Amino acid sequence: MYCGACLHDALLIQGLIDAGHALDVYTMYTPALVDFDLSILKTNKIYYSGINAYLSQKFSFFRKIVPGLHGFFGKPSVVNFALNFGVSVRPEELGGLTLSVLRGIEGHQSAELKEVISALRESGKKDLAVITNSMIAGLAPELKKEFKIPVVCQLMGEEVFVKDLPEPFRSGSIKAMREHSKHIDLFISPGETYAGEMALFLEVAREKFRVVPPAVSPELYAGVNRLKEPFTVGYISKMSKGKGLDTLVDAFILLRKKHEVQALLKLGGQILSSQAKSLWEEQQKKLKKEGLWEAVEYRGELDFKSKKELLSAFSVFAVPSMTPESRGTAALEALSAGIPVILPESGIYPELLAKTGGGLLHKPNNAESLALGLKKMAEDPVYADACAAKGREAVKKYYSQKVMTDAAIGAYSSVI
Repeated sequence: MYCGACLHDALLIQGLIDAGHALDVYTMYTPALVDFDLSILKTNKIYYSGINAYLSQKFSFFRKIVPGLHGFFGKPSVVNFALNFGVSVRPEELGGLTLSVLRGIEGHQSAELKEVISALRESGKKDLAVITNSMIAGLAPELKKEFKIPVVCQLMGEEVFVKDLPEPFRSGSIKAMREHSKHIDLFISPGETYAGEMALFLEVAREKFRVVPPAVSPELYAGVNRLKEPFTVGYISKMSKGKGLDTLVDAFILLRKKHEVQALLKLGGQILSSQAKSLWEEQQKKLKKEGLWEAVEYRGELDFKSKKELLSAFSVFAVPSMTPESRGTAALEALSAGIPVILPESGIYPELLAKTGGGLLHKPNNAESLALGLKKMAEDPVYADACAAKGREAVKKYYSQKVMTDAAIGAYSSVI
């Protein structure tokens, strides 16, 4: 499953290089996984390696261990191997680690931070530092202190994760984020609404925020068109409650049983935890009880080629996320492929649909509202086709790589 944040950053990096700017890129936590080849992302070193960060958190002796072993756990091949065994991303299990990383130089991962600073120092003079998200804002004070350059911080919806942390980690993390925000010159938000929300969350003046829209590569989806018959509801995202998997299944059952629409449901995406696996098993039982299991297909984890193939099997696209989405990358990909969307009226989605006209909004966490939207698309194919056409063209106009890159350059220039 390709990471929306990785895709966003890779498109921006490529756009900045194409515009003639010089960049040094430092990959953190895990190797980046994106839809296209980008040589600058190829690295022999993962900073803040997920393995090193975890071991430094759990074992005091590891913080003093020989550099060779520390370096070994920062190799991309080693990190990828570890990922094969599954990684918990549940907030309730990662509170201590999250707060420690946010504490920056005072945290258990201070050796990782110093390694980043050392690498930056050795690579020459910089004009600007861009932190990919506020969860690593602990870097900001050290960047300002060491290099005396402007620091820009992108925002990617990470506050949703922080708000779900148990106490005292939640309060501690928010306090650390707000403290580090004093060392950040500019925040980049994917949307206007989200910028206002994060200004309040971080207790930062709204004037310190600039909007840089998210982007996809529409050309990658050329030749993909929506399937008209049989009417097929599509979903591509993590198989999780947070992405509204159970709401989608309930809406599909209502669509078939209450509204008597002969539809199919096709899904693709990773199952990342035991909780997600249990949720999917519950949905299967529900569908089987209603006699609808034969109308459902789950494709599992997708690479880019199989993602395009699955998109071509959709009549409409829905990801009814429980929590507000800050970027909406999956929806933008669907629109680029000429698939109309039905999305919750929260987060960036109202802005996205106001600009694109590519579909409908439904009440958040409301299966009946989603079912009615699906019914509209099924029973009015002319309307669905119009949404698909408008959405595809609007993504090229408002959410292309060039639009995002130009906006980012304008934002950076305002603080240099």
